[in-house]
Amino acid sequence: MRLKLRLQRSSLSGTTFLFALLVLAGCSGKGPDVTDPDAGMRTQTAMIAVERSDGGEITHYYEVSGTVDQAEYEAVNGVPLGMPIDAVYERFEKLWLHSNAAGTITVLDLATRLELGRITGFPSGGDAGALNGMAFSNLSQGWAIAYGSGSLFHVDARNLVLVRTIPLPGEPTAIVTIDSRIFVGLEKADGTGAIGLLRSNDPDLAVQIIATLPRPPIFLGINSDNIHMPVIMPGEVADDAATQEIDTDIRLQMIDLQTYQPAYQGRLLAPPLREYIGRQPNYAS
Repeated sequence: MRLKLRLQRSSLSGTTFLFALLVLAGCSGKGPDVTDPDAGMRTQTAMIAVERSDGGEITHYYEVSGTVDQAEYEAVNGVPLGMPIDAVYERFEKLWLHSNAAGTITVLDLATRLELGRITGFPSGGDAGALNGMAFSNLSQGWAIAYGSGSLFHVDARNLVLVRTIPLPGEPTAIVTIDSRIFVGLEKADGTGAIGLLRSNDPDLAVQIIATLPRPPIFLGINSDNIHMPVIMPGEVADDAATQEIDTDIRLQMIDLQTYQPAYQGRLLAPPLREYIGRQPNYAS
């Protein structure tokens, strides 16, 4: 069995398991020592998608008992999943498993891992596109993107069916939601980037471009106080590898969610990550 980096934070134990290959952190000097009285509790739960010879599987690790269930999907549902798992999303007490090869989103009950349904009709990889992101507006409205399709897919998150396909002015590279707003990162035909805005309560689901970017974003998020949207753009490979220039580094931009203007711009000293344009965001959280 070969592990793939597909980890999802879970609320099963009331705590958050967060895995990140790219961590954004900052500090400003040494502050007072802080003792966390709960530091020894170690009650985290991890749901890990793994790849087996017969397809994807869910491994469940519970830190309290130190137990690992290697094949929860098959144990609960009685048969193998039968398709690879490219990403795992958790929302509304459900696990949403993306399979690019099948063009399918399999939905499991979070607590039991029982399959609730499969949403079909997405591109099944190749030139037609591949699933590379998902977000939710409310209990009944989910949104998926597939790089190469030039489309946003509206999903009925309650009845687990594909409702509508919305054309986009570019290739979708990232997605995030807040209130009724849906932000989609785009790669334009000339290789530059943009951020499109749609509103879930708009019957036309019209796309408004709220930002243009030098490169397509590979990650969009919402900060904890719902004031800014962090945007990560890949870097460029410099002509001279020994020379570091700001224009070639990965960029971090914080966009004000009221004005849609940049509130902060910086750079990250990391590999360019250009191969992650249009990929599932398993490299950042």
